[in-house]
Amino acid sequence: MFKSKIKILRDSSGVVLLKNNFAKKNILVESPIIILSLINVAILLFHFIDILNTPIPLNSEETQYWLWSKHLDWSYYSKPPLIAWMNYLSTMVLGDTVIGIRINSLIVGFILPFINYLLAKHLFKDKRIAFWSTIVLFVLPHYNYIYKVFTTDALLLLFWSANMLFCLYAFQRNKLKYWIFSGITLGLGIISKYVMILWIPIWLLIARSQKKNLLKMREFYITLVIASLICLPVLLWNVSQDFVGAKHIFGLAGAYKSHGNWQRSIERIFEFLGGQLLCVSPFFLPALAKLYRSWKNKELGKHHNAVTYLLLPLLFVWGFFLILSIQKNEINWTFFAFSSLPILIAYSIVNYFNTKQGMFYIGITSLLVFLVMQPKIFDKMGLTALYSPSIDMYSKQAGLDKLGESVTNILNKTDSAPIFIFSDSYQMASSLAFYVNGNPQTYCVNVGRRMNQFDLWPGIEQFENKGYDAIYVTKKPLPAAIVNSADSIRLIKTQERIYRSVDVGRKINIYYLKHFNAIAEIDPKQF
Repeated sequence: MFKSKIKILRDSSGVVLLKNNFAKKNILVESPIIILSLINVAILLFHFIDILNTPIPLNSEETQYWLWSKHLDWSYYSKPPLIAWMNYLSTMVLGDTVIGIRINSLIVGFILPFINYLLAKHLFKDKRIAFWSTIVLFVLPHYNYIYKVFTTDALLLLFWSANMLFCLYAFQRNKLKYWIFSGITLGLGIISKYVMILWIPIWLLIARSQKKNLLKMREFYITLVIASLICLPVLLWNVSQDFVGAKHIFGLAGAYKSHGNWQRSIERIFEFLGGQLLCVSPFFLPALAKLYRSWKNKELGKHHNAVTYLLLPLLFVWGFFLILSIQKNEINWTFFAFSSLPILIAYSIVNYFNTKQGMFYIGITSLLVFLVMQPKIFDKMGLTALYSPSIDMYSKQAGLDKLGESVTNILNKTDSAPIFIFSDSYQMASSLAFYVNGNPQTYCVNVGRRMNQFDLWPGIEQFENKGYDAIYVTKKPLPAAIVNSADSIRLIKTQERIYRSVDVGRKINIYYLKHFNAIAEIDPKQF
């Protein structure tokens, strides 16, 4: 049976002071939300200034979603439409700039701590746990990553967290408005990223664990109807496009691949587990392990259901993606389920660890995350080898802005014929559209790749035999289909990618095609 170790004290003025095994010194908890709000504002300002003063180039996913916003639609090939709509609104106000896109990350990052605080507070009816869970959230790697880039992971985490909160309210208070809010957040989550639909089976599992039969509750179906209405345009778009979105998802899950290389599959499983370990932070593992054992042995008393509400989504999502990792895995795929993590960690630290241990776990994790997110500190300290640019998380997007400048310079020196820009990579084409002056529409030719959003838009066939020149950008050797597509082709520049004063490789070739004729593209039937 769980036993609280809290002692209630009062000072001479009657203000309540709490003391437990996580706080050898008295901690004033009269208004923790005020303290958290001040910290949250400070973090927001830090990231805002960081974006303005040391802008890291947008990664290819960010530029892809930005380019989608220039082609507003009810959905897109690989993702639902909400991220494109958000980019459309933010860039309409702030322009096609880095801050114009990443302002969305700042907004999400600012809102999440308040949702986290409310969820923890209403689960455990304890402001201390709510306070420390938000402090833990501030230092977790996934939260700091969300603040740095604006991808579908940010929106999904936001609506998953909000949905957990409203579903909790619906369980506890059973008021129609909370079922309606849960339907809205469920629908918005699905049009952020399809994987949000996993909440439905998780919800049924949670309800069963708490002896609630959702399938017999009228309000549950109201929630599903509201979510379905929000998602209806996305469904109709997929129907009109022969369900390319669904086929893409099945493709990511490995439905179109053989399972022959089991050695590689085992390697992927360990890569998945290692990546998740880093995202949780190894220093918080003792707290999670202790809590999990207590939960499994049913030693949490009245808090057992609250911990179950947090654990089941996390375990379900981890198990789901562990299976998928046999074919493919990305470290960020599980971020949306991390809503539970800071609360679980804080609950364990508050109840099972002393002040020094808890503060050490939080402090060392905060330091490591800060160093990873600000890697140039290693260079200033002469410790570049300790965290080399080649393994730096930002190295993949390094040089994309300089590539745009190079192509812009080529365009400025050419005025004899109309020109279009294309690549064999949707990532490269999207980055060029953002970083080339004037944000021209770019194109992605298929010379042996899987389908992407560019295949649903007008392609380079519109320029065939019409007197156009072209700029072709690629990291690969020049394919035969491109060699035979114009009267002449010459290599203009091989662009190095310099990051933290080091050449990180992945050189990019820029070719100039004189008098583009035609190219025999491969039919994009791959998903």
